[in-house]
Amino acid sequence: MNMRMTVAVALLRQVLCSRFALSSAWILPVASLFVAQLSLASNQFQVIYGLDGTNDGADPYGGVIQSGNMLFGTSVNGGAEQNGTVWSLNTSSDVFSKLHDFDSRQNGTGPDSVLAVNEDFIFGTTLGGGLHDEGTIWSINKSSGAHSVLHELKSEIDGEVPRGRVILVGDILYGTAEVGGENNAGTIWSLDTRNERFMKLHSFSKNIDGEFPFGVVESDDVLYGITRRGGNGPGVTGTIWSFDTVSGIFTNLHAFRETVDGGVPTGITISENVLYGATFLHGQKGAGTIWSFDVASGIFSNLYDFDRATDGYEPLGGVVVSQNTVFGTNSSGGVDNAGVVWALELDSGALKILHEFVDSSDGSYPSGSIALDGNKLYGTNVLNGPNNSKGTIWSLVVPEPSSALLFCMGSLLFFILRK
Repeated sequence: MNMRMTVAVALLRQVLCSRFALSSAWILPVASLFVAQLSLASNQFQVIYGLDGTNDGADPYGGVIQSGNMLFGTSVNGGAEQNGTVWSLNTSSDVFSKLHDFDSRQNGTGPDSVLAVNEDFIFGTTLGGGLHDEGTIWSINKSSGAHSVLHELKSEIDGEVPRGRVILVGDILYGTAEVGGENNAGTIWSLDTRNERFMKLHSFSKNIDGEFPFGVVESDDVLYGITRRGGNGPGVTGTIWSFDTVSGIFTNLHAFRETVDGGVPTGITISENVLYGATFLHGQKGAGTIWSFDVASGIFSNLYDFDRATDGYEPLGGVVVSQNTVFGTNSSGGVDNAGVVWALELDSGALKILHEFVDSSDGSYPSGSIALDGNKLYGTNVLNGPNNSKGTIWSLVVPEPSSALLFCMGSLLFFILRK
C-alpha cells in the first residue's frame, strides 16, 4: 500500500468508523467515492527506441498500430532517401527493424497514415510521390519485405494527400484523401487488395460535409470518420460523418460548434457503438476537448474541456477506450511544454495526467495513433528525445481499474481491494 492510500484509509476509518460509528450498510455506498483514490499506482514510463533520423527515419507522425507482440509505424521523413520509412518494433524484445525506405517518385514520399495490418501484409499511404506526385497506397509483404504500390492517386479523380487511419475489412482497404475530388475538399476511397481495384466512394463539399477528412473506423459495414474543417453553419470547424458501404449512403452526423464542442477534430475510435475522439482547438477553455457520439441515439457529448494550465492542450493524436476509461495525449503543455498522456474516467468525468513528457529524455509532441495492450500504452513522439533522437517510440504502464469493498467492525475499517 502506498503512502497516499495509507493516509486515505486512515482518514476514512477515523471519519466513518470512529466519529460517526456508521454501520457497514451505510459505509458501502459512501466508500465507492474513494475507489479512485485507492487505485493509485505509480506509472512506469519508458522510451523504448529513439529514431536516429538518417537510417531509421524521423518524425513518426502516424503513431503505432499493434498486431500481436509487434508494433508497426512510419516516419514521415528521414531514412536512406530522406522520404520516410516503415518500421516495426517487437514489444517482447524491444528490437526495432526498418522495413522500407521511400524514394519519392518511385513509390511515394511522406508515409503518414495509421497503418492496417493482417497476417501477411502491412498497408498504408504516402502524402505525395507516385506517378502524379499526389500520393500512393502501398503494401509490404511481412515475410519477404517486398513493397508494392497498389494505387497512385490523381487529385481530381481520386483525391490526393491520403492521410489518417486506413482500415482493412476483409480484403477491402478503406481510407480518406485530405484534398482533391470533385470539390477539392477530400474523398473517401476503397481498394480491393485482391485485384488492386480502386474506387472513390464520396467527394466532400466544404460547406456541407466539411473538408480535410482524416481517416476511418468501421462497424457493421458502416464507415465513420471526421473532417478537420468546414461543415454547415456559423462557427463550425469540422464534422462527424458515416458512409454505409452496402447502400453507398453518406450521412452528416454532427458539426462541431467551436465554443461548445471544440473544433478541428483529430482522432476517432469506436467502442460499443459509441464514437470517441478529441479536438485540437476551441471548446469552453480554448484548449481542445474530448467528445463522444452515440451512433444509436445520435447524441453528441462534450466530455471534457482541457485547461492549458493543468491538463496540457491541443490533442493531435488518436484515443483508445478500455474499461470505461478514455486514454489519449496532448501535443503541448505539461512540465516541459512537451505534451502529456491523460486518462478520462467516463463515470466520474475526472481527468488524470499519467505522464508529462520531457523533451530531452522522452521526446516531445505526441502525435498519431496510440495502442493499449493490457495495461501498457504505446505511442510515438514526433520530435527529439535522448541522444539527439528524431522522435521516439514509448510505453507507459497505466493504472488498472480497481473496485473496493469496505466495512466497519467497531472502530476498525476493513477493505478488500480487487483489481
